[in-house]
Amino acid sequence: MPRLDVQKKTLGQLCRFENGSAFRPEDWGSHGLPIIRIQNLNGSTDFNCFERSSEGHVVVNPGDLLFSWSGSRGTSFGPFRWNGAKGLLNQHIFKLHLTSGVDPSWLFQSLKHLTPTIEQDAHGASGLVHIKKSELEGYELLTPPLPEQRRIAEILDTLDRTIEGTQRVIEKLQASRQGLLHDLLKRGLDERGQLRDPEQNPQQFESTELGILPRDWNVTQLQNVAHKITDGDHHTPKRASSGVLLLSARNVLNGELALDDVDYVPEQEYQRMIRRCFPEPGDILISCSGTIGRVAAIPAGMRCCLVRSAALVKLNQTQLTTRFAEWALRSSGTQAQIRNTQLQAAQPNLFQGAIQQLIIPLPSVDEQARIAGLLDGFQNRVDTELSKLDKLQALKRGLMDDLLTGRVRVPLPAAEVEDSDAGHPLRPAAQIAVPEDFPVIPTMPALVPQPAMYRAAAGADTQAMSEWTRQLVEAVQGQRVATYTPDALDAVLPELMGLTSDRQGLLKVPDVLSKAGVRFMLLPHTSQSKTNGAAFYLDEPGRTQPVVGLSLRYPYLDVFWFNLLHELAHIRLGHAPVPEESLEEYDTSSPDEQAANGWAQDLLIPPDEWQAFFARHPASDPQLFHLARRVGRHISIVAGRYGHETKNWSRVNPPKLRPNVTAELKALSNKLTGEP
Repeated sequence: MPRLDVQKKTLGQLCRFENGSAFRPEDWGSHGLPIIRIQNLNGSTDFNCFERSSEGHVVVNPGDLLFSWSGSRGTSFGPFRWNGAKGLLNQHIFKLHLTSGVDPSWLFQSLKHLTPTIEQDAHGASGLVHIKKSELEGYELLTPPLPEQRRIAEILDTLDRTIEGTQRVIEKLQASRQGLLHDLLKRGLDERGQLRDPEQNPQQFESTELGILPRDWNVTQLQNVAHKITDGDHHTPKRASSGVLLLSARNVLNGELALDDVDYVPEQEYQRMIRRCFPEPGDILISCSGTIGRVAAIPAGMRCCLVRSAALVKLNQTQLTTRFAEWALRSSGTQAQIRNTQLQAAQPNLFQGAIQQLIIPLPSVDEQARIAGLLDGFQNRVDTELSKLDKLQALKRGLMDDLLTGRVRVPLPAAEVEDSDAGHPLRPAAQIAVPEDFPVIPTMPALVPQPAMYRAAAGADTQAMSEWTRQLVEAVQGQRVATYTPDALDAVLPELMGLTSDRQGLLKVPDVLSKAGVRFMLLPHTSQSKTNGAAFYLDEPGRTQPVVGLSLRYPYLDVFWFNLLHELAHIRLGHAPVPEESLEEYDTSSPDEQAANGWAQDLLIPPDEWQAFFARHPASDPQLFHLARRVGRHISIVAGRYGHETKNWSRVNPPKLRPNVTAELKALSNKLTGEP
C-alpha cells in the first residue's frame, strides 16, 4: 500500500519569518558581534560589527536557516544555511523559526527548489527583486512526515556535499594547472621529460625580455611564426537558420569553442567570406572584442567563418605548433601583454597590430610537443571532473523534482512509517490521493568506494579486502559528523593524541574524529582479508566524506594507534585511493605507504626524541617507561616501536609493556555498532 500521509502546507505554517534590523553606518564598529548582510551570505568575510547589546536584534547562530527576500536573481535571493559565526541579522534577510515536525535540511532543499518560482513572482527589475513577507508565507510545499523529510534531506545533502567536493577538486586542479603552465613556459622540459632547474643548472638559462628562460629557446613576436594574422569579416554577413558556422568572440572560450549559441551563413556567403579570412582546423582564434584574449584552436573537421570580433592566427607549424601556441597565448605572461594593450584604448578591443606584436617563448618543436602533451593531459583530468560535476548537478536537479514534488516517495523502515502514522504532528486534515502504481524511489545504494587505501598483511585476498570495505561502508551510514577539511583534522589532532596516554582513551576516538568530519568504524576482518585498516571516501572523487576503518586482528594498543594514524595520514596527505581492480598489484612499500608510516610514527613519538633514545640501545624497562612518560604516550606505544625497530618482539611482549586490550576494543566496537 502506498503511503498517503502527505499534505500541502504553506510556508507560514512551516516556519515563522523574522526580519533583520536596519543597522545604520553609525552603528558599525570593529568589535562585537558581526552584522550579517546579504554580501556575507555569498561568502564575503568583510563584516561590520555591532558593539552594543544584541537585545532587540535578531541573533543568528551557526546552522540557522535564512532567506534573503531582496537580492539578485540566482545569486543573493533565496534561502541560505548560515555556516559562519554567531552574528546579528541585517535588514532584507529573514531568519526562519521552524514549526515542530519540520526538518531544517528538508525545508532548505525545498526552498531552493521553490526559489525560481518565487523569483518569477517577485517584484522589481529583471536583476534585483524583492518579495513581501505576506506573499512568501502563502507559498505551499508538499509536506511528508518528519522521517521522510529527513530521508529526503539526507539524499539531497549527500549530493550537495559530493558536488561541493568535486568543485573543490576542480578548483585545485585548475590552480595546479596554472602553476604548471607557468613553470613549463619558464623552465621547459628536457629530453627525459623533466623540468629544467635554473638553480642547479644556471648555465642552461639566460635573461630575455620575458625573464629567465632556457638558453636554447628563442623569444619572438607572434607575427614572425605565423603565416597570417587577421580578423573576421568587416561586413554584416547574410545569416541563415542553418549552414556553415559563423563564429564571433562569444564563441571563443579558453581552450574550446562554445557552439550552444551560434549563428550560421549559407554556403554562398561562406565562400565569399573565406576569400579574405579562411579559418581551417589547427588555426588559432582569439576573442578581440568584449572579453578579449580568450584563445581556442579550431578542431579537426570544423568548417566556419568569422565576424570581426574574432581574430585568426595561421601558424607556421614548422616553428610553432597549434597545441603549444594555444597554451602559450593563454599563459599569464601573454595575457598581461594583452591587458596592457587594452589599457591604452577606451574600448576593450584587441587589434591585429597588438596581436602581431605579442611576444612568446619558442622552444624546439619537439619540446613544444612535450610541454603541450603534459598540459593537455592535465586538462583532461579537469575535463573529467567537470563532466562528473555536470552529471551530479543534473542528478541533483532530477532528484529535487522527484522527491520534493511527491512524484517519487522514498522508502522508509516499517517502524518509522508506523511511528509517523501514529503520532506525527503534521497529520493531514485532507489526504492527497496517490495511485497504486505511484513510483517509489529505490533505497539509495551505499556509495561503495571501489578505490581505497589498505594496510594489510602479505597474501591478503583482494576479494575479501573489498568485501570488508563494503561492510565498513554499510556500518558507517548512520554516523553524523561535521564537515571534513584538512584544517578540521589538524585542529583535532592534539585532542586525539592526548588520548594515547591511557588504554581507555581509544573509547573516545569516534567522538573526536567526528568533529573533523571523519567517520570511524572498528570491524572484525573477514576471512582471508588479513586487513589491519582502510581509508576511503564515501563520495569519491569528491573526497569530502572520509572513512577510516580498523580491524580487530591484533589486540594491542600500539597496533591500534599506529594503524589509526596510518589511515588518517592517507586522508590528510591527500593520497589517491587504489582502484579495486589494481589491488593485485598494490604495493605496500609504495611512496604513499611509506609516507603514511612516517606520519604516524612521528606523531606517536617525535623523531628527535626517538633518535636520541634509540641511540642508547639496548634499552631497559625503566628507560622505556621514562620515554613513555616524557612524550605522553602509553608504555605499549613505546614498547611496540622498540620491538618493531629491533625485530625482537619477545623483548617487549610481556603484559606490563604490551597489555592485551581486547576488552577495550570490544567495548569500542559495541559502542560503534550499538550492540550491548
